[in-house]
Amino acid sequence: MCVASPRWRFAGCGTGKPARMGSDSSPLLSGLVGVPFRAAGVLRHARAFHPTGRTVTGALDVVEPAFGAVRPGPSVTVRLSKGVGLPGGVPDILGVAIRLSVADGAPWDLLLASSTRWTTRLPVPVPAATWSRTTFSSLTPFACDDALWWVRAETVTDSRTADLPDGPVHIVLSHARGGSSFRPFARVDTDTRTVADVDMDPVRNLPPGVTMAPRPLARVRAAAYDNSRAGRRISRGSGRP
Repeated sequence: MCVASPRWRFAGCGTGKPARMGSDSSPLLSGLVGVPFRAAGVLRHARAFHPTGRTVTGALDVVEPAFGAVRPGPSVTVRLSKGVGLPGGVPDILGVAIRLSVADGAPWDLLLASSTRWTTRLPVPVPAATWSRTTFSSLTPFACDDALWWVRAETVTDSRTADLPDGPVHIVLSHARGGSSFRPFARVDTDTRTVADVDMDPVRNLPPGVTMAPRPLARVRAAAYDNSRAGRRISRGSGRP
């Protein structure tokens, strides 16, 4: 079980409980971040970012415990997406969202964006022209066991363009403590059958004792996800939350 350092300790860390964050971290933050993301959700009738996607299930092979302490369960759901939603094979910021399970079947959501091996530890997504042998990054680290951990993925598929692949995708998930080298902790092989979409939350759905760092950026991301979801609900006519 992960225990975070006091300097990274925010909701859930050091308690053995999942991190919890309020729906809106602050009225000011919700207003500044929320307006554009809520508006995008309403106008697009879809996610503000990564609106175009394909959700599949897959098989998980655990290589070693994530963050040195977390061993995911066997169930896995994967959403492959395009960040801007550009059509067909046009290069885009590609996304790999993975829902794993941890203790008691609780969800662990990892959202990764196309990057490069040289920018994995930077919050900078990089457009990609293909899904074949592409590097993906969590963009921000996770606090666990008195250290910051980074997560990246590499995809292998027959697809040679940025269009959503319709065949199987092999995904290698790796982690690195601080500035150390990345080591694989799990491998995922996706199915080809599309399943119902899953709304993931990488800020709240984390293993016990793990939190997204740094805290201010985690709150910004939480507000963005909340308002994007609210915009989609409004566009579907379900009213203001």
